Amino acid sequence: MGLWRPSRAERYTLWDRRSDALFLRLARRRVRTASGKKPKPGELYLVPQQHSGMFPARDGRTYRCFLPLKNAYTSSLEMLVSAVGGRDRYFNYQGLDEFPPPHRDVQLQTVTILGRTEWVQHPAPGAYTFLPDQRFQPRPRAHTRIAVVREPVERFVSFYRSHVLFYHKLWKAKKRDWTPYKKCISLPEFLHQIEKDWHRKPWIRHEHKEEEGYAFDKHCWPQT
Repeated sequence: MGLWRPSRAERYTLWDRRSDALFLRLARRRVRTASGKKPKPGELYLVPQQHSGMFPARDGRTYRCFLPLKNAYTSSLEMLVSAVGGRDRYFNYQGLDEFPPPHRDVQLQTVTILGRTEWVQHPAPGAYTFLPDQRFQPRPRAHTRIAVVREPVERFVSFYRSHVLFYHKLWKAKKRDWTPYKKCISLPEFLHQIEKDWHRKPWIRHEHKEEEGYAFDKHCWPQT
């Protein structure tokens, strides 16, 4: 059973690396890419269960991190992923040119081998699957709780520049197969679209929309 224990975000020792590698080697025989071919070595990844959010420090104490989007979220994630030795496990989604051609994609799916079931896909899972954004919560308690807060206007402008201007530019140049906003509108018009539904406070019920979200885009929700 030790060889086939499920993969977890909290643990990535040498034994886990070898166990995962063997599982993926066997899993490649069962799955197919979008073009109907068997994935090549290095073209299939596990998607481990997300981290609990409770991290152990070297002195035996514990700490928790709360990472709202657009608040040094990517940088904080990279540090936390490195702390558990999992840098080669997750996709650095800032390297936008690293996406594989669509015909080499493997759709997210479960594979069971000798009683062990894992989610697998290609390309590698995004770092956000390691520790998704979350609201500040007092429990479970940790010795230290860390939250990053950003100047609100700077945060919003950064959100507009990346998710509207930058992603749209890459999408038009066919360097990105998806963009959250199909229309590249001005900042005043973007604000106007958000204000239409801001009174509904979608962050309370977590009513998030991936495309044309505006007020329902969690990247612009309050830092809580």
